[in-house]
Amino acid sequence: MEQKTLFSNLIEHLKEYLSNKMRILLLKSSQKSFYILSSIISNSILALFFTLFLIFTSISLAFFIGEYFDHLYLGFLSVAVLYILIFFILFNNRKKWLEEKITNLLIKKFFMEEEDEQ
Repeated sequence: MEQKTLFSNLIEHLKEYLSNKMRILLLKSSQKSFYILSSIISNSILALFFTLFLIFTSISLAFFIGEYFDHLYLGFLSVAVLYILIFFILFNNRKKWLEEKITNLLIKKFFMEEEDEQ
Protein backbone atom coordinates (compact mmCIF):
# COMPACT_ATOMS: atom_id res chain seq x y z
CA MET A 1 0.00 0.00 0.00
CA GLU A 2 2.82 2.37 0.89
CA GLN A 3 4.56 1.70 -2.43
CA LYS A 4 1.36 2.58 -4.30
CA THR A 5 1.18 5.86 -2.43
CA LEU A 6 4.80 6.68 -3.27
CA PHE A 7 4.23 5.76 -6.89
CA SER A 8 1.02 7.84 -7.09
CA ASN A 9 2.82 10.78 -5.41
CA LEU A 10 5.60 10.46 -7.96
CA ILE A 11 3.10 10.47 -10.81
CA GLU A 12 1.32 13.50 -9.34
CA HIS A 13 4.61 15.39 -9.02
CA LEU A 14 5.54 14.42 -12.56
CA LYS A 15 2.17 15.67 -13.87
CA GLU A 16 2.58 18.91 -11.93
CA TYR A 17 6.14 19.33 -13.24
CA LEU A 18 5.04 18.79 -16.85
CA SER A 19 2.13 21.17 -16.39
CA ASN A 20 4.42 23.86 -14.98
CA LYS A 21 6.95 23.28 -17.74
CA MET A 22 4.22 23.75 -20.36
CA ARG A 23 3.10 26.98 -18.68
CA ILE A 24 6.66 28.29 -18.67
CA LEU A 25 7.08 27.47 -22.35
CA LEU A 26 3.77 29.14 -23.16
CA LEU A 27 4.75 32.26 -21.21
CA LYS A 28 8.18 32.44 -22.87
CA SER A 29 6.74 32.02 -26.35
CA SER A 30 4.01 34.59 -25.74
CA GLN A 31 6.58 37.00 -24.30
CA LYS A 32 8.74 36.63 -27.41
CA SER A 33 5.72 37.00 -29.66
CA PHE A 34 4.57 40.17 -27.94
CA TYR A 35 8.11 41.55 -27.95
CA ILE A 36 8.37 41.01 -31.70
CA LEU A 37 4.85 42.39 -32.25
CA SER A 38 5.59 45.53 -30.24
CA SER A 39 8.82 45.96 -32.16
CA ILE A 40 6.97 45.65 -35.47
CA ILE A 41 4.32 48.17 -34.37
CA SER A 42 6.85 50.72 -33.11
CA ASN A 43 8.97 50.36 -36.25
CA SER A 44 5.83 50.72 -38.39
CA ILE A 45 4.98 53.99 -36.65
CA LEU A 46 8.51 55.25 -37.23
CA ALA A 47 8.33 54.14 -40.88
CA LEU A 48 5.02 56.01 -41.28
CA PHE A 49 6.52 59.28 -40.06
CA PHE A 50 9.63 58.77 -42.16
CA THR A 51 7.41 58.12 -45.19
CA LEU A 52 5.48 61.34 -44.54
CA PHE A 53 8.77 63.22 -44.24
CA LEU A 54 10.00 61.65 -47.48
CA ILE A 55 6.77 62.53 -49.33
CA PHE A 56 6.80 66.17 -48.30
CA THR A 57 10.53 66.48 -48.94
CA SER A 58 10.08 64.93 -52.39
CA ILE A 59 7.26 67.32 -53.25
CA SER A 60 9.35 70.27 -52.08
CA LEU A 61 12.33 69.06 -54.08
CA ALA A 62 10.14 68.60 -57.16
CA PHE A 63 8.78 72.15 -56.86
CA PHE A 64 12.31 73.49 -56.33
CA ILE A 65 13.71 71.70 -59.39
CA GLY A 66 10.63 72.66 -61.39
CA GLU A 67 11.10 76.34 -60.59
CA TYR A 68 14.79 76.09 -61.43
CA PHE A 69 14.02 74.73 -64.91
CA ASP A 70 10.89 76.92 -65.30
CA HIS A 71 8.77 73.80 -65.90
CA LEU A 72 7.05 72.21 -62.96
CA TYR A 73 6.70 68.84 -64.66
CA LEU A 74 10.49 68.56 -65.04
CA GLY A 75 10.87 68.80 -61.27
CA PHE A 76 8.41 65.98 -60.63
CA LEU A 77 9.91 63.93 -63.46
CA SER A 78 13.41 64.38 -61.99
CA VAL A 79 12.29 63.19 -58.57
CA ALA A 80 10.49 60.22 -60.16
CA VAL A 81 13.64 59.26 -62.08
CA LEU A 82 15.65 59.52 -58.86
CA TYR A 83 13.23 57.16 -57.10
CA ILE A 84 13.19 54.65 -59.94
CA LEU A 85 17.02 54.59 -59.89
CA ILE A 86 17.00 54.00 -56.13
CA PHE A 87 14.40 51.26 -56.65
CA PHE A 88 16.51 49.41 -59.23
CA ILE A 89 19.64 49.69 -57.09
CA LEU A 90 17.78 48.31 -54.06
CA PHE A 91 16.07 45.62 -56.14
CA ASN A 92 19.37 44.36 -57.56
CA ASN A 93 21.02 44.29 -54.11
CA ARG A 94 18.01 43.28 -52.02
CA LYS A 95 19.42 39.95 -50.83
CA LYS A 96 22.68 41.41 -49.58
CA TRP A 97 21.38 44.76 -48.28
CA LEU A 98 17.84 44.02 -47.13
CA GLU A 99 16.91 40.35 -46.73
CA GLU A 100 20.01 39.31 -44.79
CA LYS A 101 19.83 42.34 -42.50
CA ILE A 102 16.12 41.87 -41.79
CA THR A 103 16.56 38.14 -41.16
CA ASN A 104 19.45 38.77 -38.77
CA LEU A 105 17.45 41.45 -36.97
CA LEU A 106 14.46 39.15 -36.47
CA ILE A 107 16.67 36.30 -35.25
CA LYS A 108 18.41 38.69 -32.85
CA LYS A 109 15.09 39.94 -31.49
CA PHE A 110 13.69 36.42 -31.13
CA PHE A 111 16.68 35.14 -29.16
CA MET A 112 17.38 38.36 -27.25
CA GLU A 113 15.68 37.14 -24.06
CA GLU A 114 17.90 34.08 -23.87
CA GLU A 115 21.01 36.22 -24.26
CA ASP A 116 19.85 38.45 -21.39
CA GLU A 117 19.35 35.46 -19.09
CA GLN A 118 22.86 34.07 -19.67
